[in-house]
Amino acid sequence: MVTQTVSQAYLDGIIEGRDFKRHCVAAGDTIDRAFITAHIDAIERTMRGFSGTMRDFMRGERDYWRGQLKKH
Repeated sequence: MVTQTVSQAYLDGIIEGRDFKRHCVAAGDTIDRAFITAHIDAIERTMRGFSGTMRDFMRGERDYWRGQLKKH
């Protein structure tokens, strides 16, 4: 069995995604499938220009939003 570790940057990306959602909800914004899908697309486009820690951060946020998409 292979053990994979998760970087702190990846975890920080998840935290950022959760905080962003909390901020949007508090501001009265609607978090629906279209919003989430557009946000994931934007993150993936941005990720193309990065590597290393920053890419791990964005990957964490993207994965958070993918999880949210499954809930909708």
